[in-house]
Amino acid sequence: MHKCFSHFQVVRRQSQPSASSEVEDFLTKIEGVPLPESLSARIHNAYELVDWLRLVEPTLQPQDIVRLSTVVERFHPPALKDLFENLHPADSMMWQGGDLKTASRQLLQVLSFDWMFTQSSEAEITDKQCRETMLECLFLRPPTRVQIERAVFLIAHDICAIMDRESLVCNLLLFLSAIMQKALSQLSKEDGARLKECVLMRAPSIHDLSMSGDLPDTLQEALCTFLDVSLDPNSEGDREMVSSICAYWTECFKASFQSGRLQTGRSIKLWLSYADPNILLNVIDQACDANNATLTPSVLEVLESVLDSLKSSFTCASSRIPASQLLRLYGVLPNSEVLEEMIAVAVTSHLPLCHDGRPARAKTLNFSLSPRYLPNSGSSQLGILPADFISRLFQKTTWTDSTSRIVSGLVYAQSGVAEEFVAWLNSGAWTAIPFEHLLPAVHAVLDSLGDDAIDLFRDTTMIALFDRMLPQRRRTEGLGQLCTRCICILIKADAIRKQQLASLLQKNMQRLAVDQFTLESVCIASRLQSFSPLVDLVTELAERGLQWAVRHFSGPEGEDEEDRMTVVQLGVSD
Repeated sequence: MHKCFSHFQVVRRQSQPSASSEVEDFLTKIEGVPLPESLSARIHNAYELVDWLRLVEPTLQPQDIVRLSTVVERFHPPALKDLFENLHPADSMMWQGGDLKTASRQLLQVLSFDWMFTQSSEAEITDKQCRETMLECLFLRPPTRVQIERAVFLIAHDICAIMDRESLVCNLLLFLSAIMQKALSQLSKEDGARLKECVLMRAPSIHDLSMSGDLPDTLQEALCTFLDVSLDPNSEGDREMVSSICAYWTECFKASFQSGRLQTGRSIKLWLSYADPNILLNVIDQACDANNATLTPSVLEVLESVLDSLKSSFTCASSRIPASQLLRLYGVLPNSEVLEEMIAVAVTSHLPLCHDGRPARAKTLNFSLSPRYLPNSGSSQLGILPADFISRLFQKTTWTDSTSRIVSGLVYAQSGVAEEFVAWLNSGAWTAIPFEHLLPAVHAVLDSLGDDAIDLFRDTTMIALFDRMLPQRRRTEGLGQLCTRCICILIKADAIRKQQLASLLQKNMQRLAVDQFTLESVCIASRLQSFSPLVDLVTELAERGLQWAVRHFSGPEGEDEEDRMTVVQLGVSD
């Protein structure tokens, strides 16, 4: 029994036993025995050989076990189980002599996982194929939760006994991960939850690894793999089950705000992903209040992972994100794309649907705080923006879609942001920003301020922006539609520059073939047809559309969605 429960601690025999002539003669003799016709005789012969193995004095060699197991399988395959269970664990003969790595399904049906594991050595645990053979043996017939727990505790016990052997512990964790992944896919939800609790909270070795902050990299990765397959960060039950472990690591992280030292960052990042969202929000608050000197790069890296965890946890799209906390954190993590994306959702969630006059579109992220995670007050409004928030945004040399959505949303939601944005445009800094990210914010200014916005723009800025809005190749459908809206707003609202802008539009269109940007042409004509000062422009654009229509309806080509939309707009502009 001691050999079984400490098989990885037992020193395997290094030298092969010498060949025995008596064993050789006996094996040769039984290999020549004909197969009895009677089943009872075959069973008797098989178990006679099992008894011989148990009583034989010389230590057998691996090839002897191969020959013996072949004869026993020929007589009565189920007897192989007793044959292998009578092999001494210290000799590892079950694996060497039984060739279990490539064992047949029939052989695995008569073997026991417990005995295969206790007869394994470090060589078998290191070999992925051997681990897969044991996994197949365990799940060949659907096991009960109790049977899986017994297998799991065998592995956890060995981890506890050989904690100083990093490579072996890693491979045992990977083996445990494979068992958990397969078990959780087969067990009921209730049995799966019990199995998780059994392994994570009642197996001392796993609990000790979870609370250890100085694990080597390979061991940390193996533990991460095990947790990935065992826990669901979006499951309230899983988060509650490991709450005590998460609370420990949360306190360690908070302590780093005072000390400025973070020596267990990897473990903290690993476990904070399973922490309750309220705890994570509290961590963010404390980070915002901390001294900047204590927010070292390693601390900021963990904060970034906290944001990732929050993003994956908030799945209730009908609720709202605590924008005030996210905006405060921006001062700590100004370069975080995850944070910027969350702020974009937070800002736009406070605005009415279709606030910009465009059709509703799916949000990039489908996450938000569910009601029970909301702070008690102040979550329903953006509130006062941090003093340097807008200036930080405009200092960015690289804009993303999230940056664009933040600026656009704030233009609609906060008085004064539009003026700051136009002042930034007038500085010329916008020319380095991709136009597809800049245009939604420009549209927000024109749409929200109307005529008042025109007076804020310098002539050079206005003309440069309008020139970028004119129809161009390599432009997405959404960007083209937004350019059309902006062109119409500018021409109608800018009394001083309208003729100059209309002339730029005419010259642009005259350079294009009739079948190019036809939809944009008729859309602009439709929007401007009631604006009498531009009757010549409207007529020219409408005629382009009619020329296209003549060619379209007389041609053999089929009709796509853009063609149908163009025909509809032509009817409107008539």
